[in-house]
Amino acid sequence: MIANSFLYRFVPVVMLLSLCGVIDAQTVSGHFRDEPLTAVIRDFEQQTSLSFVYEKSELDAAGPVTADFDSTDFRVALDRIFAGRDIRYEVNGRLVMIYSAEQSSETGTVPERIRVSGVILDRSTGEPVIGASVMEAGGSDGTVADIQGRFSLQVVAGDFLVVSCIGYEDYEFAATPPMCLSAWSLLPSSWKMS
Repeated sequence: MIANSFLYRFVPVVMLLSLCGVIDAQTVSGHFRDEPLTAVIRDFEQQTSLSFVYEKSELDAAGPVTADFDSTDFRVALDRIFAGRDIRYEVNGRLVMIYSAEQSSETGTVPERIRVSGVILDRSTGEPVIGASVMEAGGSDGTVADIQGRFSLQVVAGDFLVVSCIGYEDYEFAATPPMCLSAWSLLPSSWKMS
């Protein structure tokens, strides 16, 4: 009985530690010749267990990629393909957020617009909330989370955003710079359908 108790405690810890090691040891390979940056990122996503969130138009504007990778750590590969470009990235677990370095707008009377990107998760299960909406409070700008719970939206800095989905409590927050990488966990609503 003591051996079983030990195994029940030990095995999950070993699995968790090995999973963390796998995330850190993600490598990519490929030979890219004048490939669109979005195609390279999609290739990296297929080779790893990572999810990449980005604005396609920003990556398309960055120009093509020519590079060779052979079992290269994904961070080193990203550093190489983004070198000399106004693109940055942040890693949070299995989520890689890619964004333009130009997060501030021109000076003047034009309000500062920022990109708010992230992932919506179910707080109780950690699973993505597919189809959750992210809307400006009282406005018409918004977007919907994809199949991996990812979203990206450009809004005026300081505006309030509301994350909502049927079966979950709404979550409201202020869009303040920098907000290029965020994860929000929604609470399932307490009411039940009968």
